[in-house]
Amino acid sequence: MSRPAKDAKIEEFFIPADPDDLAEILKNEKMEKCSLYNIRSQWLGSGSKVSERQFVAFRAVWPPMKLPKTLVTETHLYGIDKFWDHAQSIVNSLGDFQKFLDMIESDIYLKDLAIDDQRHPSSLATLRDLHELIGFDTSQRQESARLKRATSSTQPGVPPTAHTIKRVKNMVRSSSRGSLKNLPASEDRAERPPTEQAATPEASEKQFEAPDEATVNAAMIVFLRSFSGLVANSKFEYLFERVSFTATFGECSFTAYTDGAFRNSQQILVIIEVKKASRKQNLQAIQMQETAEMTGWLKQFEIERGFMKNHPVIISQDHNELYVTFCSFHQDYLRYLKNKNAEITKNTYMSLQSYGPFYTNDKQHMKDFAILITSMTLAANAA
Repeated sequence: MSRPAKDAKIEEFFIPADPDDLAEILKNEKMEKCSLYNIRSQWLGSGSKVSERQFVAFRAVWPPMKLPKTLVTETHLYGIDKFWDHAQSIVNSLGDFQKFLDMIESDIYLKDLAIDDQRHPSSLATLRDLHELIGFDTSQRQESARLKRATSSTQPGVPPTAHTIKRVKNMVRSSSRGSLKNLPASEDRAERPPTEQAATPEASEKQFEAPDEATVNAAMIVFLRSFSGLVANSKFEYLFERVSFTATFGECSFTAYTDGAFRNSQQILVIIEVKKASRKQNLQAIQMQETAEMTGWLKQFEIERGFMKNHPVIISQDHNELYVTFCSFHQDYLRYLKNKNAEITKNTYMSLQSYGPFYTNDKQHMKDFAILITSMTLAANAA
């Protein structure tokens, strides 16, 4: 799909935080009656190249991001409060996870440990390896990681990143259980860990990028599989295979691609999106892309209403930052997406509430995120 036309831009565009913000943009741009069915085709971009007018027609709002610790107190909003304690006991029973957390707290790298060292995280070593490849928050910590890994060799003649990703993908694909044939192919200011507060102001933005997006994708899927896999007889699993959504509105359409999903052969419960750089570097574009993915998902599929209290979920990793985003909407919004002649009401919008960032070098963040993923897996089995 070609890039949107130049007149698809909006002067002084911003992402609306609430329905009032959205109404202001719609009024200023004379788009109150505009829908995705009558939008100009030249304004429509792909899921990764969403135009500003296309985004406004999505009618989405992004409230201020909430802190990781806030999610722990708001689990009841998404129906996982009743699974949280059970998930916590499951996660706490994994001895390797405590070793994984101790490595974060003590700033120990895998190169420092022999495989028979009692501190080696064993089953979570690949996850720790990927986190080290991606790097952490500050230039100082990333330089430390590079120096520590400089003399290591995962396989002669093969760069560590390529070798690790290949090994991880082979592991995941060999363990995939379900057939995929029935699915399409492929602000509150968040708290920062002490290490990030020490970042030098002059540090290059490149210091906050992973070597490659594929590394981040591998780390995200390995994390999700490591903890969802603790739940016996899970009906769903996290997979690398990209899910695509093609949303058609009359004669116009766009396609959005994800970086994986929590799914079986019939249903999608969570979609995944990753970036190699910190979210703060390109927040607006990321929110626009994730909105397109959610719009395509809601347009093309029926959502499992019993899961997360009818909140479709996006899990994201941007560099070493993890996020979870819950979508809420009124039936008027679904009618807007699926019916060309649907009435536009005050409820014709969706809200995307994010929590994060959960940092990979923050011990409490990693513990809370592991419990979150395990509790969501328990909820999926119960849905």
